[in-house]
Amino acid sequence: LVAIASGRRDKALASIAGLSSPVEFMSIDEVAACCDVIVDCAPKSVFRDIAIEAFSRGRILVTVSGAGILANEDIEDMARKNGGQLVLATGALLGLDAVRAAAEGNIHSVRMITRKPPNALKDAPHIINNNISLDRLNGAIQV
Repeated sequence: LVAIASGRRDKALASIAGLSSPVEFMSIDEVAACCDVIVDCAPKSVFRDIAIEAFSRGRILVTVSGAGILANEDIEDMARKNGGQLVLATGALLGLDAVRAAAEGNIHSVRMITRKPPNALKDAPHIINNNISLDRLNGAIQV
């Protein structure tokens, strides 16, 4: 980690202070100027600005914003033209981001199924609040 850019300078500086290695606070254009890979976890509203800064310099942009990509279909072409690369990170957040992206239209229903190892859920508020024991499971359960 070389640098952090954020619209919330105070929050970013507090996070930086807790890191074991020094990291600079920079603007997104400064980050794009010095970093080969940019990891975006900002709101959809600023995705385009981040992508333009990254791809105008041929950088790799890793994002969790499926909604940001869908709202900016030209971004992939910009990346390709300038030697950049767009990577949509997968995982649990992607499922939620897909729901947010779908919310740009009309959602009539959503059914999301995920499977997690019991250890990943042991401290989840729902598990604790409902006294659900995960210690001796023999198979999948619905929580």
